Formats: sequence, structure tokens, C-alpha cells
Amino acid sequence: MRHLFVLFYAWLLELYRKPLMHSDRAMALIFLPGFNRLRLYNAKARAYAEFIKAKRRVPAYRAFLEANGFKRVRFNGLVPNMQDVPITDKDNYVKIYSMDQRCVGGKMPIKNVIIDESVIRGESSPLLVYANNEAPTMLQAKELPTKDKQAGG
Repeated sequence: MRHLFVLFYAWLLELYRKPLMHSDRAMALIFLPGFNRLRLYNAKARAYAEFIKAKRRVPAYRAFLEANGFKRVRFNGLVPNMQDVPITDKDNYVKIYSMDQRCVGGKMPIKNVIIDESVIRGESSPLLVYANNEAPTMLQAKELPTKDKQAGG
């Protein structure tokens, strides 16, 4: 029952956050002082919902969890303990599973794809692939000017 409550709560959060993200003033409501505990719970609920979505829809992630003997997230009251979830990294996940397996539905999308190749510690890491509708905040973040550009550099 806690599982369903948290998933429903996270769904409701997304409903109210989407319209707020279009206005700086409305977005400021989320960061009003005195709501830190609520923001923390909201973050945990949203993380749990994304975890469940990935577990259900991404074949490599499902296989990764099974290979690591993971059964389920424990709860402390209505708070999911996300520290229970095994951590993926380049060696235990990216190098083991194909790009298709790491995509939703087990197949890389054909159109509306964003490819992000990161360099970590001087080494190029494998490509991260997002469908256009999965990473709207990432798109917005890439459009923000950096401090160098703001200073005229």
C-alpha cells in the first residue's frame, strides 16, 4: 500500500510541477523557506517513481537488479529508502549491457533523440541517449549561459 501511495503522490507532484516550471515566480513557490522536509520527501518520492519506471521498462536495469540480488526498496513509514538500490556505474552496468538494452523498451528510439557523450576523468564515456520528451530540464539547462558567457568571455 505504501508503494502505491508514493507512486500516486509522485504522479501528483509531476502534475503540479509542470505548469510551475514555465514561470520563475511560480517556481519560487517550490523553494519557500520552511519547506525543506517536504522538498526532501518530494525528491525521494519522485526518485522512487523513476526507479520503479526504469525497473519495469528498461531490460538492462531489470537484469542488473536481478544480478545484484535486489528484491525491493524498504520503507520507513511512507519514506522509501533509496539507499537500498544498487548503484550503477560504467563497469557494472554500461560496459555489460548494450545500448539497446539500456533504453526504454529495449530498443533505442529512432527519432527525437538527444545524445550526450561525457568525458569523465579524461576518458570518453559511452553515449547517453535520451528521447526528446525524457530530458526537458536537461535541454533547458544546456541553454543557460555559463559564468564565462555572462562575463563576456
